[in-house]
Amino acid sequence: MVGDRTLDPFADDETSLALHGLTFENGTAALAVYGNATFTRDAAGRAALADVIALLRNAEAVLAAEDLPGRIAPGEDVPTVRNPFD
Repeated sequence: MVGDRTLDPFADDETSLALHGLTFENGTAALAVYGNATFTRDAAGRAALADVIALLRNAEAVLAAEDLPGRIAPGEDVPTVRNPFD
């Protein structure tokens, strides 16, 4: 949890969290991170960096608690859905 915002890594395929210029998109097979963050050399930068590190450490803890395969293929767990525009 970061402030009043939460993201439980790998818990669902819906949650997205914007945090200090980065977007974390949850998935049951992967956690996507993208964006542009700058961590300044001051107290605010340190606090922002600590927030990001805390979220990543939480994701690492989830993975460390599981018996993981060596590697999964991208999209392996993604179901095919009907195109609503057809």
